[in-house]
Amino acid sequence: MEYQEQRLFPAWKEFLETEKIEFGVSWTSDYLEAVLQCKADSVEFRFSIDKISRELVHRGMYITSEGSNGAVYRVVMPNRNAHVMHRMQRKAINAMYKSVALGENTPRKMLTTDEQRVHEAVLEKAATRLALLSRSEKLLK
Repeated sequence: MEYQEQRLFPAWKEFLETEKIEFGVSWTSDYLEAVLQCKADSVEFRFSIDKISRELVHRGMYITSEGSNGAVYRVVMPNRNAHVMHRMQRKAINAMYKSVALGENTPRKMLTTDEQRVHEAVLEKAATRLALLSRSEKLLK
């Protein structure tokens, strides 16, 4: 039976603490596989990249493999952050539109009274948020 090395922190956290991370830096997926100790096509790898990405966002950085089909991950330059932010906001608005459409088109007759009450409350919140998002999106352009 093989024993894996015991870690004090998850590999993704050690990567964040030991790697020199700055704008424009890039890593191959092979390198990240070795550092994160998991295959690039695994759920664990995607989870680790997501955790790294979340931490980097709090540092004002964004990591992506866009354009390399997952072969290379890079931290985009700060002048690209506005583009990334716009894309994120567009995705959020599109998801909210879909949420409201789903809520509006759900057959209420198939729901119990309690389910209808909950459904209407969620729909009302979603519609209000969508209205605010749509209005603020116009201000961002």
